[in-house]
Amino acid sequence: MVEMTMQLPDNLAEQLRPLNGYLPTVLQLTLTGFKTLTTETSTEIIGLLATEPTPQHILDYHVSERAQL
Repeated sequence: MVEMTMQLPDNLAEQLRPLNGYLPTVLQLTLTGFKTLTTETSTEIIGLLATEPTPQHILDYHVSERAQL
């Protein structure tokens, strides 16, 4: 196993401190493209809004079936 040292802003270090034992898992999931249903749904909606849809397009929009689970 390799030990790594990182320099982080104080506020980020404080947020990560409680996750210390889980950081390798968090990093691995991030690198493999781990997405929760919530993040996938948010990404869909942000993608829609980024297209500057018309009001009618927004009213007609439905998230994917997977997002509706």
